[in-house]
Amino acid sequence: MWVSLFLGVCMQLCAGTLYSVTAWGVTLKEVAGWNSDESLGVAETVGTMGINIAFHNGFLVDRLGSRPMSAVAALALFSGWHLLANVASSGGSPSMAAFALWLVGQGSITAFMSSLDANVGNFSEENQGKAHGLLLSGFGGSAALFATVYRSHFAGDPTELPSFFRGAGNVTAVVCLAGAVLLKDARHGDKSKARQVVHEEDEEGEGPELVGSRERSDGIEMSTMSKDGGMSRAQMESFANLHATTHGTHDGEDETTWQYLRGVAGKPLYWVIFVIVACTIGTALLFVNVAGSFTFVLTGSKNGLSNMVIAFSLGNVFGRLGAGWASDVVELSCGAPRSVFLSFGGALFSVSMVALAGSERTSSSSRMFSAIGVGLAEGTVMSTWTAIVRRSFGAERFGLNLAVYNFAMAIGSGILNGLAAAATETEDEQKEINNLRLVFWVAAVCNALAAVIGIVATRILREENARMGYQMTIV
Repeated sequence: MWVSLFLGVCMQLCAGTLYSVTAWGVTLKEVAGWNSDESLGVAETVGTMGINIAFHNGFLVDRLGSRPMSAVAALALFSGWHLLANVASSGGSPSMAAFALWLVGQGSITAFMSSLDANVGNFSEENQGKAHGLLLSGFGGSAALFATVYRSHFAGDPTELPSFFRGAGNVTAVVCLAGAVLLKDARHGDKSKARQVVHEEDEEGEGPELVGSRERSDGIEMSTMSKDGGMSRAQMESFANLHATTHGTHDGEDETTWQYLRGVAGKPLYWVIFVIVACTIGTALLFVNVAGSFTFVLTGSKNGLSNMVIAFSLGNVFGRLGAGWASDVVELSCGAPRSVFLSFGGALFSVSMVALAGSERTSSSSRMFSAIGVGLAEGTVMSTWTAIVRRSFGAERFGLNLAVYNFAMAIGSGILNGLAAAATETEDEQKEINNLRLVFWVAAVCNALAAVIGIVATRILREENARMGYQMTIV
């Protein structure tokens, strides 16, 4: 399990490499000979779409498992980074760069899903926040790692950019291939065995007779007590994991993907989280794609861009680790849903984007504050919504749900980055700066709204927990 967890973190470190674009994006535009920031912005947006439009990736992770899909991630990452190297070395077009970044995005989201899906199933419910936070911290630290490598060994000579891209492709492919061999996929590897054991116990009349139940958000009833008044910790976790990986129709047949989606689409919580993810993570992707270009136009210098990436990435790491740990404490010890961190993340996003919108040419403090704040907020929201979705809507379709909420990110990112692209069409630099400030204010308002909607999510979960009797007795 621990080898798999270590590899999972390493794969997450590979899955977030695209976030380092702020450090090298302007250099790519220059060495490729593109004439406008709009070309770079479109290529970056297509790359993020490769990450966020991933229904097929999630479906295949659910169907095939994490190990085969890790091999697919390796192929996509290797191909994308090497194609981008060719663009940088031969003056390729923005459309070719966009396709390369789309491949990198596809490999990134597949590695993200595979490592997360395989590993979180190896941990108990009371440690889900920590597991999600630890794994996702690798994703958050990825940009800092690759930006540091770029700044230390490649930034001084623009002609070395293709070598950086090729190195990124080689390293990420090797790590994902290792995951294809060594990941412990609890959901796909142990599911049939778990069902067989339960079936045999039922036939022999052994094991606890379960009485009392609660209905989860995916419509599955989970028994919470045995007839002698309680369940052991091991029994509770085994039973919960079995139900989390078992979906069926009322007549006992396996539930189709369409039937499942129709079922969860009727749950208000599903759409509440969808809107929050669209606003918050869409803003994080706006920051990743635009903050570097905005700073370059504002200051006339590329100095400090790598520092912004590192600040954002480190904030992301600490946000994911901290929120993952704190959400477990809040939920288990205080009895409050972990969704309270969605409101905190939305509020921090809003404040950080206001700081970026108000940044001045001569002072970098507000931009660094924004980078750290956006990183912390993104880490907080990411480690929170993934844990909520897996528990509330079932582990069996976790890959599909990751894809659905990645589509929410695509919507948020597409709208905000589309506004940013329109803002950079002008040749007047001062007008471009003012237009981007306005886009940042729009993002700040959207995230203030997300913070309020987070309160709605908390209320829904409180009512659901009270109605379904979520509190369990552990003996």
